[in-house]
Amino acid sequence: MLLAHVTERTDVHAHLVPPPYLRHLRDRPDHPAVRAHLPWLLPFAEHDADALVAGMDAAGVDVSWVSLPPPGVVADDARTAAVRARELNDVLAEAAAEHPGRLLPVPLLPLAHPAACAEILDGLPDCPAVTVHLRPSGTQPDDPEFRPVLAELQARGLPLFLHPGVEPLTPLAEPWSLAGAVSAPTATTLALARLVHSGTLDALPGLTLVLPHLGGALPALLTRLEDQARGQARHGLRHYLTTRTVLDSACFDPHALRWARAALPGARIVLGSDAPFRGPLTRAVDVFASIAGPLTVPAPESRRAG
Repeated sequence: MLLAHVTERTDVHAHLVPPPYLRHLRDRPDHPAVRAHLPWLLPFAEHDADALVAGMDAAGVDVSWVSLPPPGVVADDARTAAVRARELNDVLAEAAAEHPGRLLPVPLLPLAHPAACAEILDGLPDCPAVTVHLRPSGTQPDDPEFRPVLAELQARGLPLFLHPGVEPLTPLAEPWSLAGAVSAPTATTLALARLVHSGTLDALPGLTLVLPHLGGALPALLTRLEDQARGQARHGLRHYLTTRTVLDSACFDPHALRWARAALPGARIVLGSDAPFRGPLTRAVDVFASIAGPLTVPAPESRRAG
Protein backbone atom coordinates (compact mmCIF):
# COMPACT_ATOMS: atom_id res chain seq x y z
CA MET A 1 0.00 0.00 0.00
CA LEU A 2 1.21 3.51 -0.82
CA LEU A 3 2.57 5.27 2.28
CA ALA A 4 1.99 2.13 4.34
CA HIS A 5 3.57 3.79 7.39
CA VAL A 6 0.87 6.47 7.47
CA THR A 7 -1.99 5.70 9.85
CA GLU A 8 -5.41 7.30 10.27
CA ARG A 9 -3.81 9.48 12.96
CA THR A 10 -1.15 10.91 10.61
CA ASP A 11 -1.81 14.33 9.10
CA VAL A 12 0.25 14.50 5.90
CA HIS A 13 -0.57 18.13 5.14
CA ALA A 14 0.25 20.68 7.83
CA HIS A 15 2.24 23.91 7.61
CA LEU A 16 4.45 26.12 9.71
CA VAL A 17 4.97 29.83 9.01
CA PRO A 18 8.31 30.56 10.72
CA PRO A 19 9.72 34.11 10.89
CA PRO A 20 12.74 33.31 8.66
CA TYR A 21 10.35 32.31 5.89
CA LEU A 22 8.41 35.55 6.14
CA ARG A 23 11.69 37.49 6.11
CA HIS A 24 12.73 35.63 2.95
CA LEU A 25 9.51 36.66 1.22
CA ARG A 26 9.67 40.26 2.44
CA ASP A 27 13.07 40.54 0.76
CA ARG A 28 11.28 40.27 -2.61
CA PRO A 29 8.17 42.45 -2.17
CA ASP A 30 7.75 43.10 -5.90
CA HIS A 31 7.90 39.46 -6.99
CA PRO A 32 4.49 38.31 -8.32
CA ALA A 33 4.52 35.17 -6.18
CA VAL A 34 5.24 37.19 -3.04
CA ARG A 35 2.53 39.73 -3.83
CA ALA A 36 0.05 36.88 -4.26
CA HIS A 37 0.98 34.95 -1.11
CA LEU A 38 2.36 37.27 1.56
CA PRO A 39 -0.97 38.94 2.50
CA TRP A 40 -2.48 35.48 2.83
CA LEU A 41 0.37 34.25 5.08
CA LEU A 42 0.74 37.22 7.44
CA PRO A 43 -2.35 36.48 9.59
CA PHE A 44 -0.71 33.15 10.49
CA ALA A 45 2.70 34.54 11.43
CA GLU A 46 2.27 33.32 15.03
CA HIS A 47 1.56 29.73 13.99
CA ASP A 48 4.55 27.79 15.31
CA ALA A 49 5.38 24.18 16.17
CA ASP A 50 3.99 24.49 19.69
CA ALA A 51 0.66 25.76 18.38
CA LEU A 52 0.45 22.95 15.85
CA VAL A 53 1.16 20.24 18.43
CA ALA A 54 -1.43 21.72 20.77
CA GLY A 55 -3.98 21.42 17.97
CA MET A 56 -2.86 17.86 17.30
CA ASP A 57 -3.38 16.96 20.95
CA ALA A 58 -6.89 18.39 20.88
CA ALA A 59 -7.79 16.53 17.69
CA GLY A 60 -6.19 13.19 18.52
CA VAL A 61 -3.55 13.38 15.78
CA ASP A 62 -0.32 11.53 16.53
CA VAL A 63 2.01 12.79 13.78
CA SER A 64 1.97 15.68 11.33
CA TRP A 65 4.06 16.13 8.21
CA VAL A 66 5.05 19.79 8.27
CA SER A 67 6.03 21.86 5.27
CA LEU A 68 6.31 25.51 4.34
CA PRO A 69 3.28 26.92 2.52
CA PRO A 70 3.66 28.41 -0.96
CA PRO A 71 5.23 30.22 -2.71
CA GLY A 72 8.40 28.57 -1.38
CA VAL A 73 11.81 29.81 -2.49
CA VAL A 74 11.80 33.01 -4.52
CA ALA A 75 15.13 33.31 -6.34
CA ASP A 76 16.41 34.36 -9.76
CA ASP A 77 19.20 31.80 -10.09
CA ALA A 78 19.93 28.22 -9.09
CA ARG A 79 22.75 29.08 -6.68
CA THR A 80 20.61 31.48 -4.66
CA ALA A 81 17.68 29.05 -4.78
CA ALA A 82 19.82 26.23 -3.38
CA VAL A 83 21.17 28.38 -0.53
CA ARG A 84 17.75 29.74 0.44
CA ALA A 85 16.06 26.35 0.22
CA ARG A 86 18.64 24.77 2.49
CA GLU A 87 18.31 27.58 5.01
CA LEU A 88 14.54 27.26 5.08
CA ASN A 89 14.63 23.47 5.20
CA ASP A 90 16.97 23.71 8.20
CA VAL A 91 14.48 25.99 9.95
CA LEU A 92 11.71 23.48 9.27
CA ALA A 93 13.82 20.55 10.52
CA GLU A 94 14.76 22.42 13.70
CA ALA A 95 11.10 23.16 14.44
CA ALA A 96 10.22 19.50 13.91
CA ALA A 97 13.12 18.39 16.14
CA GLU A 98 11.57 20.32 19.01
CA HIS A 99 8.75 17.75 18.95
CA PRO A 100 10.39 14.41 18.10
CA GLY A 101 8.00 11.73 17.00
CA ARG A 102 5.19 14.25 16.53
CA LEU A 103 6.37 16.45 13.65
CA LEU A 104 8.13 15.20 10.52
CA PRO A 105 9.72 17.78 8.20
CA VAL A 106 8.80 17.80 4.50
CA PRO A 107 11.59 19.82 2.84
CA LEU A 108 10.91 22.03 -0.14
CA LEU A 109 12.53 21.83 -3.56
CA PRO A 110 12.61 24.98 -5.74
CA LEU A 111 10.81 23.60 -8.79
CA ALA A 112 11.89 26.55 -10.95
CA HIS A 113 15.55 25.57 -10.53
CA PRO A 114 16.07 21.82 -11.19
CA ALA A 115 19.85 22.14 -10.75
CA ALA A 116 19.29 23.52 -7.26
CA CYS A 117 16.91 20.66 -6.46
CA ALA A 118 19.57 18.10 -7.31
CA GLU A 119 22.03 19.85 -5.02
CA ILE A 120 19.53 20.03 -2.16
CA LEU A 121 18.78 16.32 -2.41
CA ASP A 122 22.44 15.54 -1.76
CA GLY A 123 22.18 16.90 1.78
CA LEU A 124 18.59 16.02 2.56
CA PRO A 125 17.83 14.92 6.14
CA ASP A 126 15.52 12.05 7.02
CA CYS A 127 12.00 12.95 5.91
CA PRO A 128 8.81 11.23 4.75
CA ALA A 129 8.48 13.24 1.51
CA VAL A 130 9.54 16.42 -0.26
CA THR A 131 7.33 19.15 -1.67
CA VAL A 132 7.27 21.49 -4.65
CA HIS A 133 5.11 24.57 -5.02
CA LEU A 134 3.25 24.79 -8.30
CA ARG A 135 3.16 28.11 -10.17
CA PRO A 136 0.95 28.52 -13.24
CA SER A 137 3.63 30.50 -15.11
CA GLY A 138 6.62 28.47 -13.93
CA THR A 139 8.34 25.14 -14.41
CA GLN A 140 6.02 22.14 -14.21
CA PRO A 141 6.94 18.76 -12.69
CA ASP A 142 6.81 17.07 -16.13
CA ASP A 143 9.46 19.45 -17.50
CA PRO A 144 12.32 17.37 -19.00
CA GLU A 145 14.85 19.35 -16.95
CA PHE A 146 13.09 18.20 -13.77
CA ARG A 147 13.07 14.51 -14.81
CA PRO A 148 16.45 13.72 -13.16
CA VAL A 149 15.10 15.08 -9.86
CA LEU A 150 12.06 12.83 -10.12
CA ALA A 151 14.33 9.90 -10.94
CA GLU A 152 16.37 10.57 -7.81
CA LEU A 153 13.21 10.73 -5.69
CA GLN A 154 12.16 7.38 -7.15
CA ALA A 155 15.56 5.90 -6.33
CA ARG A 156 15.30 7.11 -2.74
CA GLY A 157 11.69 6.03 -2.34
CA LEU A 158 10.70 9.61 -1.47
CA PRO A 159 7.16 10.70 -2.38
CA LEU A 160 6.67 14.09 -4.02
CA PHE A 161 3.99 16.37 -2.57
CA LEU A 162 2.49 18.57 -5.30
CA HIS A 163 1.37 21.69 -3.44
CA PRO A 164 -0.42 24.41 -5.42
CA GLY A 165 -0.01 28.12 -4.89
CA VAL A 166 -2.73 30.75 -4.83
CA GLU A 167 -1.54 32.76 -7.82
CA PRO A 168 -4.40 33.28 -10.29
CA LEU A 169 -4.38 31.18 -13.44
CA THR A 170 -6.28 34.00 -15.14
CA PRO A 171 -7.06 37.63 -14.27
CA LEU A 172 -10.66 36.51 -13.77
CA ALA A 173 -9.48 34.76 -10.57
CA GLU A 174 -7.77 37.82 -9.05
CA PRO A 175 -10.65 39.36 -7.04
CA TRP A 176 -12.48 37.93 -4.05
CA SER A 177 -9.77 35.36 -3.20
CA LEU A 178 -10.89 33.24 -6.14
CA ALA A 179 -7.31 32.15 -6.86
CA GLY A 180 -7.07 30.19 -3.61
CA ALA A 181 -10.48 28.66 -4.17
CA VAL A 182 -10.26 27.90 -7.90
CA SER A 183 -6.72 28.34 -9.25
CA ALA A 184 -5.04 26.22 -6.55
CA PRO A 185 -7.01 23.00 -7.17
CA THR A 186 -6.75 23.60 -10.91
CA ALA A 187 -2.95 23.79 -10.65
CA THR A 188 -2.85 20.40 -8.91
CA THR A 189 -5.17 18.90 -11.51
CA LEU A 190 -3.05 20.14 -14.40
CA ALA A 191 0.22 19.04 -12.80
CA LEU A 192 -0.96 15.45 -12.31
CA ALA A 193 -2.62 15.28 -15.74
CA ARG A 194 0.60 16.50 -17.38
CA LEU A 195 2.70 13.96 -15.47
CA VAL A 196 0.38 11.23 -16.70
CA HIS A 197 -0.12 12.27 -20.32
CA SER A 198 3.52 13.20 -20.87
CA GLY A 199 4.47 9.62 -20.06
CA THR A 200 6.53 10.75 -17.06
CA LEU A 201 4.85 8.39 -14.59
CA ASP A 202 5.27 5.46 -16.96
CA ALA A 203 8.97 6.27 -17.28
CA LEU A 204 9.30 6.40 -13.47
CA PRO A 205 7.16 3.48 -12.25
CA GLY A 206 8.38 3.72 -8.65
CA LEU A 207 7.57 7.39 -8.08
CA THR A 208 4.77 8.15 -5.62
CA LEU A 209 2.86 11.44 -5.60
CA VAL A 210 0.86 13.01 -2.78
CA LEU A 211 -1.97 15.23 -4.00
CA PRO A 212 -3.46 17.73 -1.55
CA HIS A 213 -7.05 18.91 -1.38
CA LEU A 214 -8.41 15.57 -2.62
CA GLY A 215 -6.44 15.96 -5.85
CA GLY A 216 -7.96 19.31 -6.75
CA ALA A 217 -10.61 18.86 -9.43
CA LEU A 218 -9.33 15.43 -10.53
CA PRO A 219 -12.13 13.25 -9.08
CA ALA A 220 -14.79 15.40 -10.73
CA LEU A 221 -12.95 15.59 -14.08
CA LEU A 222 -11.90 11.95 -14.33
CA THR A 223 -14.19 10.86 -17.13
CA ARG A 224 -13.77 14.10 -19.04
CA LEU A 225 -9.97 13.83 -18.89
CA GLU A 226 -10.06 10.20 -19.95
CA ASP A 227 -12.46 10.91 -22.83
CA GLN A 228 -10.87 14.06 -24.19
CA ALA A 229 -7.22 14.34 -23.14
CA ARG A 230 -4.68 12.70 -25.44
CA GLY A 231 -1.13 11.83 -24.56
CA GLN A 232 1.49 9.13 -24.13
CA ALA A 233 0.10 7.45 -21.01
CA ARG A 234 -0.15 3.66 -21.09
CA HIS A 235 -3.21 3.64 -18.84
CA GLY A 236 -6.25 5.70 -18.02
CA LEU A 237 -6.02 8.39 -15.38
CA ARG A 238 -7.83 6.25 -12.81
CA HIS A 239 -5.01 3.73 -12.91
CA TYR A 240 -2.47 6.31 -11.76
CA LEU A 241 -4.79 7.76 -9.14
CA THR A 242 -5.28 4.34 -7.57
CA THR A 243 -1.74 2.95 -7.90
CA ARG A 244 0.67 5.87 -7.91
CA THR A 245 -0.90 8.68 -5.91
CA VAL A 246 -2.20 9.40 -2.44
CA LEU A 247 -4.98 11.96 -1.99
CA ASP A 248 -5.28 13.94 1.22
CA SER A 249 -8.65 14.81 2.68
CA ALA A 250 -8.17 18.59 2.87
CA CYS A 251 -11.18 19.41 0.74
CA PHE A 252 -13.36 19.77 3.86
CA ASP A 253 -16.43 18.36 2.16
CA PRO A 254 -17.65 14.98 3.44
CA HIS A 255 -19.86 14.54 0.37
CA ALA A 256 -16.88 14.99 -1.95
CA LEU A 257 -14.80 12.57 0.09
CA ARG A 258 -17.46 9.87 -0.04
CA TRP A 259 -17.99 10.45 -3.75
CA ALA A 260 -14.24 10.26 -4.46
CA ARG A 261 -13.99 6.99 -2.56
CA ALA A 262 -16.85 5.57 -4.62
CA ALA A 263 -15.47 6.91 -7.92
CA LEU A 264 -11.93 5.69 -7.19
CA PRO A 265 -12.21 2.30 -5.51
CA GLY A 266 -8.81 1.33 -4.20
CA ALA A 267 -7.48 4.90 -4.06
CA ARG A 268 -5.62 5.84 -0.87
CA ILE A 269 -7.19 8.83 0.89
CA VAL A 270 -5.35 10.01 4.01
CA LEU A 271 -5.86 12.73 6.57
CA GLY A 272 -4.83 16.23 5.52
CA SER A 273 -5.62 19.37 7.51
CA ASP A 274 -3.85 22.19 5.61
CA ALA A 275 -3.27 23.62 9.10
CA PRO A 276 -3.43 26.45 10.03
CA PHE A 277 -5.23 27.86 6.99
CA ARG A 278 -8.58 26.07 7.16
CA GLY A 279 -9.51 26.38 10.81
CA PRO A 280 -8.81 24.12 13.79
CA LEU A 281 -7.37 20.69 13.15
CA THR A 282 -10.46 19.17 14.75
CA ARG A 283 -12.43 20.33 11.70
CA ALA A 284 -10.21 18.28 9.36
CA VAL A 285 -10.41 15.25 11.64
CA ASP A 286 -14.20 15.43 11.84
CA VAL A 287 -14.52 15.55 8.05
CA PHE A 288 -12.03 12.71 7.57
CA ALA A 289 -13.98 10.64 10.07
CA SER A 290 -16.91 10.65 7.65
CA ILE A 291 -15.00 8.14 5.49
CA ALA A 292 -12.44 6.66 7.91
CA GLY A 293 -14.40 6.37 11.14
CA PRO A 294 -14.02 8.48 14.27
CA LEU A 295 -10.61 9.24 15.74
CA THR A 296 -11.01 8.89 19.47
CA VAL A 297 -8.56 11.03 21.42
CA PRO A 298 -6.13 8.76 23.30
CA ALA A 299 -4.26 9.60 26.47
CA PRO A 300 -1.03 11.54 25.63
CA GLU A 301 1.25 8.67 26.67
CA SER A 302 -0.52 6.27 24.29
CA ARG A 303 0.00 8.33 21.14
CA ARG A 304 2.22 6.62 18.64
CA ALA A 305 4.32 7.63 15.66
CA GLY A 306 2.66 7.33 12.29
